[in-house]
Amino acid sequence: MPKVTVLLATYNGVSFLDEQLTSLSEQQNVDVEVLVNDDGSSDGTMEILWKWRDRGLIVLILESTGLGSTKAFLKLLQECDGKPYVAFCDQDDIWEKDKLTSQLNFVRGNVPMMSTCSRIYIDHNGSEIGKSKVLRNSPSFENACFENIAPGNTTLLNNSAIKLINSIKNPSINHYDSWIYLLISTFGKVNYSPLYLVRYRLHSANSVGLRKTSYRKSIQGIRNFLSQQEFLVEKKYEFLSPAQQVYFENISSFVKERSIRKKIALLPRLRIDRQSYLDRYVLKFLLLFVN
Repeated sequence: MPKVTVLLATYNGVSFLDEQLTSLSEQQNVDVEVLVNDDGSSDGTMEILWKWRDRGLIVLILESTGLGSTKAFLKLLQECDGKPYVAFCDQDDIWEKDKLTSQLNFVRGNVPMMSTCSRIYIDHNGSEIGKSKVLRNSPSFENACFENIAPGNTTLLNNSAIKLINSIKNPSINHYDSWIYLLISTFGKVNYSPLYLVRYRLHSANSVGLRKTSYRKSIQGIRNFLSQQEFLVEKKYEFLSPAQQVYFENISSFVKERSIRKKIALLPRLRIDRQSYLDRYVLKFLLLFVN
């Protein structure tokens, strides 16, 4: 059976962790091992982790304090250069039994490849409360520059993708999943499955959840995407295609321009690709006020 290494970042996850680890142990037709980073739990999380280590599912437990999920996941990924496949896992979700086997066929290849899927939203008690929208458009480089359609708990990477991500040390980023989507879209291939393979739990202690939008948060989100782009250009410029170099140069010139009138004139040169047409127009409007 193919072997998949699942990376798990935990912090005070005692309420739902056992259920998630059970779903990992029940993955069909795949050999699963779990690497964990615990970020200073004080609620019994460690006892659950050691129990599953004794059972053989968990093979490594690292400990930290105040690291945060993004740095924790990238830290764990550094342990995986030789692994054939890696997936990321939240502490409070539930995976369908065929999640990994359903995704494996989408990441077989020698180029950096990533698979992502749809999600069912569940509440504190595990009851379904909604579903993520099926993507209108396929994942793409232009989409990854300003939108993340690949949440971390849906993704599966092949070995080439793992090595690509690990080749950039200490990335200056805010969210590991949007960074990985950008990297793989730029230098490899991202495949999307409309299958609902993850039950994503939304509750009061959820570290991300479904964020409420506001003007301030929208502007900060755009700045986060721009920061990722700048870091990628700084570290990997010579590996970008000529078209990608021009794309990033056009974005940079637009953001640095102080005149709103000139920015409006430059807008047609920007290839903005988001899943919703309305989101594309809203993003272009908001970009006028980002500098």
